[in-house]
Amino acid sequence: MLLAADAAETAHAGIAPDQLQLFEKNIRPVLVKDCYKCHADYSRE
Repeated sequence: MLLAADAAETAHAGIAPDQLQLFEKNIRPVLVKDCYKCHADYSRE
């Protein structure tokens, strides 16, 4: 799954686990709900 791969790459980029958890819990859901339908790569097809 792409999201899991992104999370794994981010963990190696020096982001603290608590920051990653905050992003996954509070920020990613907003992006999915409000942004991805227009701004994701697949929307350009």
